[in-house]
Amino acid sequence: MGYFMKELSNQLVCEKRHGGIDLLKVLAMLMVVMLHVNGHGGLLSGASLYSVHWFLINVIEFLCIGAVNIFALASGYVNYGRKVKVKNILTLWLQVFFYSFFITLIFYFTNWQGKVSLLDILKSAFPVASERYWFFSAYFLLFFTMPILNIVLDKLSKKQALLGIGIFLVLCTVIGYVYDAFNIEDGYSAVWLMVLYFIGAYVKKYGFSISIKGKEIKPILYLVFYFVCSLLSVACVVFRKEILNKPEGYTYTFILHFLSALFIFLFFSKANIKCSKLLLNLSKVSFSVYIITEQPFIRSALFTGKYVGLLNYNPLITVLAILLIAVVMYLACFIIENLRLFLFKLIKVDKFTGFVQKKTDGFIEKLK
Repeated sequence: MGYFMKELSNQLVCEKRHGGIDLLKVLAMLMVVMLHVNGHGGLLSGASLYSVHWFLINVIEFLCIGAVNIFALASGYVNYGRKVKVKNILTLWLQVFFYSFFITLIFYFTNWQGKVSLLDILKSAFPVASERYWFFSAYFLLFFTMPILNIVLDKLSKKQALLGIGIFLVLCTVIGYVYDAFNIEDGYSAVWLMVLYFIGAYVKKYGFSISIKGKEIKPILYLVFYFVCSLLSVACVVFRKEILNKPEGYTYTFILHFLSALFIFLFFSKANIKCSKLLLNLSKVSFSVYIITEQPFIRSALFTGKYVGLLNYNPLITVLAILLIAVVMYLACFIIENLRLFLFKLIKVDKFTGFVQKKTDGFIEKLK
């Protein structure tokens, strides 16, 4: 009976979810792992300039660099029109704390990867304040602005909202890219996540499509635009090096990186993909993949400089290895996250977060 009720519950949840967005979140997290293999793993810096390895690794880099932008866009799409619950961010914080703190303790007691200090343990217990994960720290602030952003979108007309999006994109992707006058920090900031959230929410409310001669283009073309933007980004790297004599522009706010993320987001938002139990479970653990693989000591143990040797193999073998590593790590994190969920269920964490939500709702009612 219990199994039947669980299956029915999963089915009801699936019916309320957008399968395309869930699949996109899974792909985006695979992209994040591949970015870390490329960057932390030493492939980007180790590949000989303009070699076949260099070209293919940069293609992967720019196909994946929009992953953070994708998550913020998807967050706006999913959370617009929904009640923002304190228990959700509390549950997320507890998840981050669990991996940040207990993984640090494991390294401390095993003395693996060198000495772990007591200061490291202290910082791991406060993942937001210590900025152990820049994305979560930025998202933590974004979470509490979500209700405000949703209200603003509701108050604005479609044209006003679109004008606002245009202004902020110019400030962030043009002016902010040339000179960071507004502390956008190349997209490593809550401000940039807020802009992307608002865009995702706009797409949820109004939809968005490109029309040619009054006829809406087919969704598959958004996928084509995504690949075109990614390839153009590689050309921009060459231009910056050879013409401007500047280093690579691996930033989230670069206009081509924003557009590539937007196009693939639009493709999956329009895709008729049904949510399944497997897709639901993979999507639910996607954030944990980031939290586990970006844990400082895990990153040092599994990524930092560990994959330079792949450059000694045939370029296609290198590409396949990067993909395989990402898939294996995702599946490993899937298993670990399910064990954590089981543990949290045993100690009834959901009752605690539910209690906090109830108290918060009561407090807000008194303020009305």
